[in-house]
Parts: sequence; structure tokens; C-alpha cells
Amino acid sequence: MPSFDEVLQRAGEFGRFQRRVFLLLCLTGVTFAFLFVSVVFLGSRPDRYWCRGPSAAALAERCGWSPEEEWNRTAPARRGPAHRGDGRCQRYLLEAANASATPAGALGCADPLAAFPNRSAPLVRCRGGWRYVQARSTIVSEVRRRPRAGRPESP
Repeated sequence: MPSFDEVLQRAGEFGRFQRRVFLLLCLTGVTFAFLFVSVVFLGSRPDRYWCRGPSAAALAERCGWSPEEEWNRTAPARRGPAHRGDGRCQRYLLEAANASATPAGALGCADPLAAFPNRSAPLVRCRGGWRYVQARSTIVSEVRRRPRAGRPESP
């Protein structure tokens, strides 16, 4: 059985054609390297996000809240070592305040949860309407996905 050097010598040395092919392959590698590295920056998970229901959006607009105020007043707090906006796929059902015995429009700007007994609104699964607080957009914040049944989804 011939050695690698003998096979290489018989096939031919590194000539002009091989240099051209090598250069073209290197150029495509450099071009696609930027594409592969961009995922690191574009695919980053936003620091602060929460599920925004239709009532929370209307209330934020009516009260003139900043995103920070809306997050503090309408996003459910996560119990345990995690913090708000960690991908839990739940939101307050603020629409239940209109269906309860309280007068219409009982959700106040100072404390929207005061319209509920013990300041605890019912929690429901998020079906879209994610709200992000960030200076830039990412793939995660632009793609709208729905969670699968029985499994919360983290964007």
C-alpha cells in the first residue's frame, strides 16, 4: 500500500488551481464567519421582559406610565430566587376586574391590583403580547412565538 506522500506526489503537487480553490474557500469562510458570530449579539435574551395583556396595555396608555412603571405595576413577581421577567409565561388577568362586583374602570393608576381581593389578580398563561424594555432589538424580541400547551416558554 502506497504512503500518503507517494499518493500526493502521483496526484500532483499544490499548483495554481489548488491555490485558487483554497483562496475561494477561505473567502467564503471569512464571509460566513460574521454571520455565525452575529448570533451571539442578535440572539441575546433581553434582560427585562414580561407578558402584556390587553388591559395592561390600555391601562398603561391611560395612566401615561413609562415601561418601568408598567413593569412594576402589571407584571407578576416571581417567587423564589428568580426575578421578574425571567420568561415565566403568565400574566395578571386584569380583565377580571371589569367582570367582578367592582365598578367599571376600577383599575386605578396608583395600584391596579387594589381592585382585587387581597391584591391578587388571577394569573393566566400568556398568549402573546410580550413587552421588552431594552435599547436594541434582538431576534428573541422580534420573533413572536406561542408557548406549547403544558410547558412555559422562555423567549
